[in-house]
Amino acid sequence: SFDTSKVTTMSSMFGDCSALTGVDLKNFDTSSVKDMSRMFTKCSSLTECKLNNFNTSSVTNMSSMFSNCTGLTTVDVSSFDTRNVTDISFMFDTCSALKKLDVRNFNTSSVTYMGQFLQTATSLEELNIANFDTLTGGCSGDRFITNNASNLKKITLGNNTILNNGYPLASTNNGYDGKWVKVDDPTQIKTDKELFTEEFDKAGTWVPHQATYKLLFAPGTEGTGTMSAAYPVVVEAYTFTPTFVSATHELTGF
Repeated sequence: SFDTSKVTTMSSMFGDCSALTGVDLKNFDTSSVKDMSRMFTKCSSLTECKLNNFNTSSVTNMSSMFSNCTGLTTVDVSSFDTRNVTDISFMFDTCSALKKLDVRNFNTSSVTYMGQFLQTATSLEELNIANFDTLTGGCSGDRFITNNASNLKKITLGNNTILNNGYPLASTNNGYDGKWVKVDDPTQIKTDKELFTEEFDKAGTWVPHQATYKLLFAPGTEGTGTMSAAYPVVVEAYTFTPTFVSATHELTGF
C-alpha cells in the first residue's frame, strides 16, 4: 500500500499528466499535507475528480490546484476543510469545460489571496460561493473571476461576498438585459457592479434578468412582455422573430 500519512507536500504531484483521465485517491491519507498547489495542474484529459475523502485540515496552499484542467467537467470538493488555507488563487484557472462548481463549504477566513480563482470559466453555468467572506476576512476578492464567465445561469452568494474586480457579467443574450434578479425576491434587480461590489441583503440565489420589451404591433397599438430571439412572438396567427434595433429594445418592422 501507498502510505502517505507523513507526507507534507503534494505540490505538482500529478502536474502535466496530460493523458491522465481518472485517478483513485480514496486511500490517500492527507492529514499531514500542507501544500496541494498545482497538484493536478495541466491534467488536460482529466474529466472527473472525486476528492471527498481528502482530509485538508492542515493544508495552507491550494493555488493552481486544478489549473489548466481543460477537460474537467465535474469536481467534488464538498468535504474540503479550508479553515487554514491562505491561497486559493488560480485554483480553477482555465477549467474551461467546468459547468458547475459548489464551494459553499469553503471557509475563507484565512484566505489572503484568491485572484483568478475562476479565470477563463467559459463554460461555467452554476456557481455557489455562499460562504465566501471577502468583507470581514483578510481577502478583498479582487479579480476573483476574469474573462466574464458570461454563460453563468445561476450564482449563490452570501451577504459578505464582495468581489471588487473580476466578477461575472450577467448575460445579454437570448433576451436577458445584463442584470441579475434574486430568485426568492424578484423585486431585487441589480447590475453586475451593484450585486458584487455593494453591501446589502444579497444572500441567496441570483439568475440573469429577463428583459421586458415594448412590442409595436401596428400603428397606435402596443404591448409589453418578455421575449427572446429563441422564442418568436405570435400575434393573430402571424409569427415574428424579434429583432433588437435599439438600446431601449424597441421592436419594429412587424
